Amino acid sequence: MLDAVIYQPITALGDCSLKISLPLLQLMGLRTAPLANSVMTSSGAYPGLAANSACGLLTDLARQLQKLQIEPRSLLTGYTRDLALYEEIQQFKQQFPACLVCVDPVLGDNGKMYGSLPAQALAAAVKLLKIADFVTPNATETQLLLGEKVGDWRTAAQKLQQLGAKNVLLKDWPAATDVGAGAGAGAKKNQSSGCNYFLSATGEQYTSTFARYGIGEVTAYSGTGDCFAALFWGTYLRTGDYRRAMEQAGKLTGLAVRVSNDFWRKQAAAGQTAGPYSLLWQHCLPVLAQELAGEGGDFQWMNLSAKR
Repeated sequence: MLDAVIYQPITALGDCSLKISLPLLQLMGLRTAPLANSVMTSSGAYPGLAANSACGLLTDLARQLQKLQIEPRSLLTGYTRDLALYEEIQQFKQQFPACLVCVDPVLGDNGKMYGSLPAQALAAAVKLLKIADFVTPNATETQLLLGEKVGDWRTAAQKLQQLGAKNVLLKDWPAATDVGAGAGAGAKKNQSSGCNYFLSATGEQYTSTFARYGIGEVTAYSGTGDCFAALFWGTYLRTGDYRRAMEQAGKLTGLAVRVSNDFWRKQAAAGQTAGPYSLLWQHCLPVLAQELAGEGGDFQWMNLSAKR
């Protein structure tokens, strides 16, 4: 069995999407099928972004998997520009009904939708919720998907479930102590701490908190959400425990942010140009690899008996 098809962009400049998700899932011993849904000159943190969509490849992969009698266990999505790509995801689920779909709806941050996305992408993302076994929006993306600002996380999660999502993980929301006027979905991340909230398809709830790190007003690095989603999904596939997956993702994503933050602080202190701010994957990945190796010790926690 194939553990995860990763359907995300590949970028030349900036560490995000497939450049982050693939190595993390591989470090967890998962059998992956990375497929670029588009090829981009950079992440959205850089001006002058150019991209070409790879429409049709997911359909081709599905056809090949069927011929080879390989069952994909899951599909992890991410930043998706072209509307045709959304249709391919829908079709993939139809062809493999047992495949778990984890939708990371990369739509925006800090209260705004990403300008690099077409306006129609929002409606396509909402439609995708109907096949989402898991959805992992941040506060801004929650607001965009719902078409309204909802301060209470439980209400927001329930509304996403009403749109079709089964299990909802709201990532990077204001901590409970910060919730008030202006907090909740769409709030800017100017608090010192945040929360990740989970509402399962059966009504189970779980909350994990984390400290925010950044330089000045910069507390969100390009690639952070991709890192969290990949760590959550990989750990969940390995353990089947969403609580453990949330804690692991929060802890290691925070570590990646701190590693990057230390570098950017040194750059700023030396008077060098610092930015665009992004996770520095060449520094983060070796650290996370050590942490993931320590998580399993001799890796007996990994079930490597998956069959083709």
